[in-house]
Amino acid sequence: MRRRKFLLYTSLLYLENQPRARLVFLSVVLVLLLGVIDYLTGFELTFSLFYLLPVSIVSWGVGRRAGLLIAALSVLIWSLSNLLAGETVSSTFIVVWNTVTRLLIFVVLSLLLNALRRVLDEERRHARTDPLTGALNRRAFYELVNTRILFARPTPPPCTLVYLDLDNFKVVNDTFGHNTGDVVLLTVVDTIAQNIGPEDAVARLGGDEFIILMMETDPQALTAVVARLQDGLLAAMRAQDWPVTFSIGVLTFLRPAASVGQMITLADRLMYRVKSGAKNAVAYGVFSDPSSPISLRTDLS
Repeated sequence: MRRRKFLLYTSLLYLENQPRARLVFLSVVLVLLLGVIDYLTGFELTFSLFYLLPVSIVSWGVGRRAGLLIAALSVLIWSLSNLLAGETVSSTFIVVWNTVTRLLIFVVLSLLLNALRRVLDEERRHARTDPLTGALNRRAFYELVNTRILFARPTPPPCTLVYLDLDNFKVVNDTFGHNTGDVVLLTVVDTIAQNIGPEDAVARLGGDEFIILMMETDPQALTAVVARLQDGLLAAMRAQDWPVTFSIGVLTFLRPAASVGQMITLADRLMYRVKSGAKNAVAYGVFSDPSSPISLRTDLS
């Protein structure tokens, strides 16, 4: 049973990751091929079940409109092949009735599959995001780093983890209430999203701690990006008179550590150097030797 579920899940993911134009083209070819087979085998032998395959592929992998078009094409080719094969009926009403019935079956299937796809996409999104802020959750962040960095072939690319902790966040909750605290967290994520690149990603690790995956590793460019991010965050806090600052650890991985957990732990340690000191500052570090994961070069600024 588990193997079947795994194969089904893998197949659906494969369809979702294929170019839409390719799926439409292959489905049209499949419909035409089925029509030829239908014609050659005669109208007495039906292939109606097989027409459901291209309808299902496009409905799931492309979308509702394309699925309905393939459904209509399937009914047209199916009916035409039977007529060319010599199918005769006693009245035009029967032809219309059979065509409409077939079309309704295909349309219902297409709509159901498309609705199921939307529900599953929404469930996946909720399973991968923090329900309050909309940032990635810990599990999704692990998957992202594994996919982009640790499991990348042939050579894992360098990257940077930016670990942020909110200073005085408890003061906000105690003074203004937890609803305001939630707004602070939302503002933090929105501000981060506005100040990072399209390939970067932010995750909430829990409480008031966030981590950013950045593909930027050039020291000067990275310093500029982080400075802009820090300025934006502080400006957003001052605009609301929230007494929140940020302790930030910026750890560049020229080579990845052994695991995502270890990479996050190292970035957390770097952030904690700021947190245990003056706070409201940035510590920079470079990790280059997997055999010595705690050998860091840091500059506190």
